[in-house]
Amino acid sequence: MTAKHSDTEGHSPNYQKTISWILGTITALLGIIAAVNALIDRPVIRIENQLALPIIVTVNGRSERVEAGDTKPIALLSKQESPAKVSWKVLRNKKSGGNQFLGEEIGEQFNLVDKGERLIVDNVIGLDVYFYPVVLNGTPTKCEIVVNDGLSIEEAIGISSPNTSTNIMGYYKYASNSNVTLKCTNQTYWLGKRNGQQSKGKINLELGSGVLEVAIP
Repeated sequence: MTAKHSDTEGHSPNYQKTISWILGTITALLGIIAAVNALIDRPVIRIENQLALPIIVTVNGRSERVEAGDTKPIALLSKQESPAKVSWKVLRNKKSGGNQFLGEEIGEQFNLVDKGERLIVDNVIGLDVYFYPVVLNGTPTKCEIVVNDGLSIEEAIGISSPNTSTNIMGYYKYASNSNVTLKCTNQTYWLGKRNGQQSKGKINLELGSGVLEVAIP
């Protein structure tokens, strides 16, 4: 009599592979679920960047970039990391053709920030207010742009083309004698106070971003 093997015994290696694959897949899925739950359970601090430039935020020594106008949750590694030490600084641009930065270096530091808090980054730092000039050259000629012309902190920005909007890409401290000046071929225009003379145009400084639109003439 010839011995017969059952189908189960004949295919047991395949079944074992299938079972092993299923168990491996389940284990991997459980690992993914555990990792996602761990991330969800992590305490976070939210950073709202209202500025017109990106910022670098450092939380307990770890740095992340937050783009202009974005709100970003930054996860703490554990509940023991709260309250956290948080600081930020604006990411400055360089002048064309050189290594000199545009605008001033601005930032803040917070030593005790609890989990769940929302930090708002704007153009007011302590008692200081900063402005971000955007110049519209409405003249038919090229003009030199100068911020705070005639002051010890004046900064020559570059050349503005005729009938063109120029985003200066830097922040400057605002004071009662601050100005944004265009030195054109036959005429000088400014917004603010320059050489003791107040401009006719009104300064409309946008709160939060600090954008100051300068339309010349």
